[in-house]
Amino acid sequence: MSLIRALLAFGTSVIFTLAVGGCSEREMTNDAEQQSHAPRLITLGGELSETVVALGFEDQLVAVDSTSLWPERLQRLPNVGYLRQLNTEGILALSPDLILASHEAGPESVLDQLRALGIPVHTVTTGPDLRAASTAIATVGELLGARSQSALLIDALAQSMANLKPMENVPRVLFILSKAGNQTLVAGRNTKAHTVISHAGGHNVGAGFDGYKPLSPEAIVQLAPDIILLPSHTAGSVGGREGLLTHRGIQMTPAAERGHIWIIESQTVLSLGPRIGESLVVLNRRFASVANAEVKTAELAR
Repeated sequence: MSLIRALLAFGTSVIFTLAVGGCSEREMTNDAEQQSHAPRLITLGGELSETVVALGFEDQLVAVDSTSLWPERLQRLPNVGYLRQLNTEGILALSPDLILASHEAGPESVLDQLRALGIPVHTVTTGPDLRAASTAIATVGELLGARSQSALLIDALAQSMANLKPMENVPRVLFILSKAGNQTLVAGRNTKAHTVISHAGGHNVGAGFDGYKPLSPEAIVQLAPDIILLPSHTAGSVGGREGLLTHRGIQMTPAAERGHIWIIESQTVLSLGPRIGESLVVLNRRFASVANAEVKTAELAR
């Protein structure tokens, strides 16, 4: 509840600032001038791209990075590649007036080169927790002159958080980022996937380590997840649910035995953008359905 109150207070403070002292005649004139100039935007980070779209500035996007998967139409824009492996020349060729970069973007030397060439590059912390996510929305709103719109997005996130239901029987959840041979790369704590799983009411079985870690089939079996989350961009490379079930270790988990291998949109778990509140509500309900089914099964077995 403390996080919900913090988000509500944060959104309210943004609106209050706008109403009381943040919308002078001079600032309104500046906002109008910015819109008439329509600066060319490049976003580096899926949540930043989503935020720009949600704030109504999609028409100013001239390029995105490869993690900007939603809305799908953004994939028709020029793509500057993976946000951690950026190239100065490729970005310069698109003549951006403003670059919004996730804190995960790099290498830093490329961003420094762009700044040295006079291109404004604003680095925005986009996670791994929901407080950082809400701050990112506010920051983008400030940079684009859309503070009132960003405050509404933050308020919507807080309202969604208030609709999440706690569970007595917490399901054990495993998030698989990728798979190569016998090694499965899974999410630990201090990741966006961990944040999503935890707030949706699940227990991340990888919470015993930081970041992402490759695990052996034996380690997967020991984690005994009730649910396995597979991002859509990974599902194709492993052959979907059926393909994943052929891998030793995965097929011996409770999740596989009970048919709880779920393919979900990648940015639902890997991006803490404006849609994260809605995504948490949906995932919370799905987790609850599994938890309730487990309770009923246990009662019948008595």
